[in-house]
Amino acid sequence: MLLSASGETSEVLKEILFVLTGAISAILGGFLATWYETKKARKIRREEVIGEKQVEAYQQAARVASSLQSLLMQGTLEDAAKYVNEQGDWFWKNRLFLPQGFQNKWISLKSNLRRAIRMEKAQANQEDEDKRGKQIDTLGELQSFLDQLAEEAEKEILGELGLSPIEIEKFSQRKQEASRS
Repeated sequence: MLLSASGETSEVLKEILFVLTGAISAILGGFLATWYETKKARKIRREEVIGEKQVEAYQQAARVASSLQSLLMQGTLEDAAKYVNEQGDWFWKNRLFLPQGFQNKWISLKSNLRRAIRMEKAQANQEDEDKRGKQIDTLGELQSFLDQLAEEAEKEILGELGLSPIEIEKFSQRKQEASRS
């Protein structure tokens, strides 16, 4: 009788142990499932926030690049440099959300604008006409390079958005096309 009571007690303890193990496993599983879902939800939310900020940064970058192109065509080098400097805070705040290609073009524009302004001042003070002519030629090439950089910066952003730049038709192009036909 002692053995049978001891055997029954042992069986009951085994059953209790199995129930406790199952309960602990269920609690742990529930905790891990909740933790995983929370982690996944945070990641999704973080990606949504980054996506929203990225779209805002891209929109502003497209406007900035377009405005800079206009300034380079219609304004002075000083105007363009001032504009780039005014946009400095915006650029550094949004740098994490901008494509690397745009960042490279922006920094290159800033650097080459400073160089062009120095070169413009130097050629204005140059008395030797041959040297001055060469400086003017180099400045013209640098101006074309700046125009190209600004255009490429805009294309970089628009490409990321799946858009293409607006192409402005010019009268002289239309006239040449019409004469070929």
